Amino acid sequence: MNRFTTVIFALTFGIQAAHAAAPQNPPSLTVQFADLDISGTAGARVLYRRLQHAAETVCAPLDDRNLALHLRFNQCVQTAINTAVAKVDRPALTAYHEAHTGKTTIQLAQK
Repeated sequence: MNRFTTVIFALTFGIQAAHAAAPQNPPSLTVQFADLDISGTAGARVLYRRLQHAAETVCAPLDDRNLALHLRFNQCVQTAINTAVAKVDRPALTAYHEAHTGKTTIQLAQK
């Protein structure tokens, strides 16, 4: 089954700081990719865009001019994408992400 659930940990920390308690179920979205061949760049690019859109949706874009909130939103999105790419753990997606961000992705240990 090729699907992935993005859980936004950065959002949880932001809410915790603001309200002194973390929510029990942080927001998440399931990103389907069974229709994609992510062994190559084209499929990896499409999946990456889906992950990016899901992260932006779950992190709730801010229509505010407050710089701190804007920075928190950007951090949330980046954390979500980094986590998603690491969990999917496919070479083409990881390479696309690294090329797109200029950063190396930390690989998660396999169970």
